[in-house]
Amino acid sequence: MKKVILTTLLLLTANQSAFAWISTETASKDYKFVYRFNKETYKVELKGPSYDEAYEKAAQNCFDHFKAGRRVSEDFGIAVIDVCANPRSI
Repeated sequence: MKKVILTTLLLLTANQSAFAWISTETASKDYKFVYRFNKETYKVELKGPSYDEAYEKAAQNCFDHFKAGRRVSEDFGIAVIDVCANPRSI
């Protein structure tokens, strides 16, 4: 028990600056996605720290837009998922 207390005290007093934390924010970038389904074009513009995060949010927005809160058939749902997983470039 004495060794544990002694070790803890030594670690705490040896280098107090080691506990400092420097945080840098990642810069957000603008990302634009375009989806086309049944002659309708849906554009999503998002800011995000990475393309992958923006892509996931845009795909979810796309799915919610084309599904429009209603129950859809399996074929329609698969078609919407396919469209939302493959955005068009601008």
